[in-house]
Amino acid sequence: PIGFSDSISICNATNLLLDAGTAGATYLWSTGETTQTIAVTESGLYTVIADINGCLLYDTTYVDGSLGGGVVWVPNTFTPNGNGLNETFCPVGNDLTEMHLTIFDRWGMLLYETKSINGCWDGKFKGNVVQQDVYVWKMEYRSRCGGDKQERRIGHVLVIR
Repeated sequence: PIGFSDSISICNATNLLLDAGTAGATYLWSTGETTQTIAVTESGLYTVIADINGCLLYDTTYVDGSLGGGVVWVPNTFTPNGNGLNETFCPVGNDLTEMHLTIFDRWGMLLYETKSINGCWDGKFKGNVVQQDVYVWKMEYRSRCGGDKQERRIGHVLVIR
């Protein structure tokens, strides 16, 4: 065999290269590619056959997850001013399975809460637009890549009018 692990996770990765590692051989991957290395962007079963002067080496590995899986991006500013651009505060993540987002003012009063993975704050509290200021957010989440482990992040967001 070529030496692949039985499975590889691409969670939290920005790229993954599978390398058949046998210089001077000819290659045939299950993707149809014929190079020594291939870039992997999706989960699935990957197989390669390396031909070294008629001697065939074969290996396979299962790639699990998705690129960037388990990574969450949170903006630090938004402008809920009605112009249709950047109107909501929305954390974005790959492979999230659960999310609990809360927004507080500087005195700790809860202004917004959602348990929706796609939840976004519109900059309002009790139907009224909040003033331009810095607000604290807390996010607890789980991702397919993190298993049962609950992650927690705290930060701030600036509301600009």
